[in-house]
Amino acid sequence: MPRRLDISDRSCQTPAFSATSGERQTLDRAGTRSSGAWLAPERQESSTVSRYFVRPVRRDDIELLSEKFGDRHFLEDRLIRQTNGLGVLFTAWSGDVPAGLLYLWLEPAEEPEIAAALPEVALLTHLEVLPSLRSQGIGSELMDHAERYLEARGHEQVALAVHEDNTRAAALYYRLGYRDWNAGKIVCYTYEVQPDGSVVREPEKCYVLVKYLNPA
Repeated sequence: MPRRLDISDRSCQTPAFSATSGERQTLDRAGTRSSGAWLAPERQESSTVSRYFVRPVRRDDIELLSEKFGDRHFLEDRLIRQTNGLGVLFTAWSGDVPAGLLYLWLEPAEEPEIAAALPEVALLTHLEVLPSLRSQGIGSELMDHAERYLEARGHEQVALAVHEDNTRAAALYYRLGYRDWNAGKIVCYTYEVQPDGSVVREPEKCYVLVKYLNPA
């Protein structure tokens, strides 16, 4: 099944970038460079203990996750990819209740622009938080867990794409240290599996944001 590149943290309730051209340029030019290299933002350490537990998805999770989030086709596909070492589907839990999802894409990027400019850079995709549990930092926690997973394995960067109109999510990513890659917008695609098994493919313009990590 094709990848959903656009990641939208619906738990984010912080003020979004407005649609004015000046503030849009703040997002476009946020990737400050020094001598041709990105400046790595410092990690903000949390002073509180999370009440959510994050781990990779397991086979016996699929039924409950399908009930809560829907799109069993997506979940099954990501579990297979995870089993084959092509990515990790992280799940956040509040006790026995699933709270959120985030897929870490470890394959070569499907978008030619990303593949050329960011070869071998992992991508954060399909961030989703249950409506009743949004605005509680679950999306940020999932992203932090994925970043630490990459750091532990020696990765220096991580990237994501966000729809050009999704300013709320862009504000979250900016706060977490993600910066525009300064290479313009690209066309990415969302894919929806219909009840009859057919796939609807919709193009959309996206920004690509990059963050430098601190490998162990």
